[in-house]
Amino acid sequence: MKGKFITVEGIEGVGKTTSVRVIADFLHQYADVEVIATREPGGTAFCERLRELFTREYHEPIHVDTEILLLFASRNQHVNQLILPALERGAWVICDRFTDATYAYQNASGIDFERIQQIQTWLPNIPKPDLTFLLDAPVSLCIKRLNTRSTKDRIESRDADYFSRVRTNYLNIAAQEEDRFCIINGSNPIDDVHASIEARLSMLLENHANC
Repeated sequence: MKGKFITVEGIEGVGKTTSVRVIADFLHQYADVEVIATREPGGTAFCERLRELFTREYHEPIHVDTEILLLFASRNQHVNQLILPALERGAWVICDRFTDATYAYQNASGIDFERIQQIQTWLPNIPKPDLTFLLDAPVSLCIKRLNTRSTKDRIESRDADYFSRVRTNYLNIAAQEEDRFCIINGSNPIDDVHASIEARLSMLLENHANC
């Protein structure tokens, strides 16, 4: 049986990385499946090098078209080298950000959704997630969390207005695909966040078992 593809989305500082670990731990405990946790950009040795290029601060400005082409180049390699083979052999793949992030972030940078869709048509093998967790929290709280980090990368250093646009994009995308998205209040106590994630995963496991 083909595996399931779960993605975790949200702006910086909302708690995605911790949530990916919670999902992986839950599946390891309650599902008899291979579990792979990965991220975008990144996920393979080559894609991690592209991630370094994408997140590093430079003296010269990085054009928005360059950003999106880097993202889709990394995604193409990630999908064909890791994600699709894993799903085909029955593994469950958990990805920290995927295509929804490109729409949310690159549109906030000034690229129309239609243009992003045109670029995506070049990559026909991109899988659609079976379930997407969108962690949502006020931008002010996320920036407060970011400011506790010792270092911030090029994207994490952007201002509140930018992250507000990204957050709005995410919520709009989720509203268009309510069956796929599970919105989690990332400002809740961490135990409540984890409980909400695990409750939705239990539903997915039950449905998977009945297939």
